[in-house]
Amino acid sequence: MNDTPRVAPKSPSEALKPVAPPAPPPQVRRRRRSPFLAMLSGLFTLLLVAAGVVGAGIAVVSNQSKAPGPLTSDRALIIPKESGLTEIAELLPTTHWPDRRILVAAVSVGTGTLRAFTREDGVPLLDAVGASCAVPGVWPPVALDGDLWLDGAVASNTNVPLATGAGRVVVLAPMPPAGPALERELSRLGERVRSYVLTADADATRSFGDNPFDPRTAATAAREGLRQGTGAAADILALLDHEGVEQS
Repeated sequence: MNDTPRVAPKSPSEALKPVAPPAPPPQVRRRRRSPFLAMLSGLFTLLLVAAGVVGAGIAVVSNQSKAPGPLTSDRALIIPKESGLTEIAELLPTTHWPDRRILVAAVSVGTGTLRAFTREDGVPLLDAVGASCAVPGVWPPVALDGDLWLDGAVASNTNVPLATGAGRVVVLAPMPPAGPALERELSRLGERVRSYVLTADADATRSFGDNPFDPRTAATAAREGLRQGTGAAADILALLDHEGVEQS
């Protein structure tokens, strides 16, 4: 027996009446998110992503650094002492130190010390010039006096630090621009030091070409240097024209 109560049928008039929709559920009022918290959340997410990328990069680099190289065993490359010196000897008018005092600047690979070699040091002129020409990536370092030596420009483009103790300094800076590094070097010499700086002008700079180490530009660059030096000679002589300065 079915105990479900029977629903009384609606009258035709009641059936034709529209049925009102049910009331909507009550809306829950959400609190507005603070812009500051939103910014912190974004930064935190960004940091997590960056940390993941950096971690992956470190893992890749670490795996590559530990991977075996093309050599079956560790080897040390020994550059012969005479490498490149034959070419320099062909350019020098002599391989002996001249009677006139000359300083050849180079920087120690081991200590980074800038040094000027002279005939009094007892080292061959060819080795000293070779060390001064040893531009990193262009020429191998030269073994000299128990150390390896590179071009003095590694420490200073103008070798101004070697003029410590001088009262008047003439700086020839053919590789422009001289820049603030030269100003700092001159200031370290002292306030009482008078100096004259000669840098390459536009015409001289063009004479170097795209590669200042190209020997084919040497003659043109020398002519430009002579032109510019002749124009500056009077100012340089005026700087050096005082008692105790030898002019030549």
